[in-house]
Amino acid sequence: MKYILTFFILFSVVSAVPAAQITAFTDTVFTKNNNIQPVVFSGRIAEKETGKTLKNADIIVLDASTREEVAYLQAKADGSFGGSLVPARKYILIADSPNFYRYEAEMTGAELMQPLNIELSPKPGYFFDITVFDGERVNATVNMVQDSRVEIYNHNTREEELVIENNPKAGFNFSFKEGNQYTILVRKKGYLNRRIQVFVDVKDCILCINGMGVEQPDVTDIMLNNNEIGYLLGNIALDTIEIGKTFQIDNIYYDYDKSNIRPDAAKELDKLVTFLRDNPAITVELGAHTDSRGSDEYNMALSGRRAASAVEYIVTQGKVSNAKIESKGYGETRLVNECSNGVPCSAEAHQQNRRTEITITGYDNSDPLDGATLKQIIEVPDIYERMIEKQKREQKAIKELKKRGA
Repeated sequence: MKYILTFFILFSVVSAVPAAQITAFTDTVFTKNNNIQPVVFSGRIAEKETGKTLKNADIIVLDASTREEVAYLQAKADGSFGGSLVPARKYILIADSPNFYRYEAEMTGAELMQPLNIELSPKPGYFFDITVFDGERVNATVNMVQDSRVEIYNHNTREEELVIENNPKAGFNFSFKEGNQYTILVRKKGYLNRRIQVFVDVKDCILCINGMGVEQPDVTDIMLNNNEIGYLLGNIALDTIEIGKTFQIDNIYYDYDKSNIRPDAAKELDKLVTFLRDNPAITVELGAHTDSRGSDEYNMALSGRRAASAVEYIVTQGKVSNAKIESKGYGETRLVNECSNGVPCSAEAHQQNRRTEITITGYDNSDPLDGATLKQIIEVPDIYERMIEKQKREQKAIKELKKRGA
């Protein structure tokens, strides 16, 4: 299964300041006193490199002489903020957002009342410009996939840091910060859901990406801030859901004349489990193939045992419904090269025929996970089972309504 992506984004962070002494508020801005003519302020906060607005960034105002907090608010979706303050000689304006360097400036009331344009610089990390396209139309003039649902979850903060519903564009931007692990999920009706894992300075990975094609043209030439920030291109290819479509699973190896699941094979099957749980609308066949060495009958039986072992692991260890996957051994009946009985071939050529594949055998028009967020998919252990049961109840209710109306 091969896929591709393209990303680019930036983030912002701020430490929350307690508001114990704040007694009133206006337009989400808390003030200490409503009897004095207020100092009215407003502005916009955005990322320095891209100009992207930073919604929910924290805006804090202190009295410069006492360091007491006189206002606290969060930027709106368009990055705007504003409110009113008790007059003071000088103020300290603070802006903060996760994964960005904190902004702090001292200013007078007159300066504070001028339009404020705050730009936050991102902390070290990687900025991706990501493109989503149709994997079957790589060479087509128009192959971009629009209106997809894009979610990015940060395992360190346990929050979704990007959610785009029906993305009108074929691409999106994101900034991956060092010391964090991320999961990306891209969904589009008619396509297989696609999950990508990103590690930045985590688990011995400077930048490790599983499931995304990454292009790095002249990466050293586009590093910024003393080589702390890198701009890269990523590609995500989505595969259409089609009956009969087959994907090869790499690195599923068995000991000679054995069908038990080895530890290295289990790691690859765990990836298949994740794929199947991310795509509960499809049913698949897992097929095992051998090379031509050995008798035809023996190879057919061996491949059948290997396929059955793999499916048993997926069902028991991965908790995938056995109604969603079946096994089949093909022996040497579907060789991918000329290495049939009696034909001398290299070990590498024989290895091409020893493979494990999954084939889509059916699918539902509705995806049980449509109503679940990526955060729920990751954090709720039985979300897969819950959503399938919910779908069954809804389908049963629809059938009963149709009977009543008949």
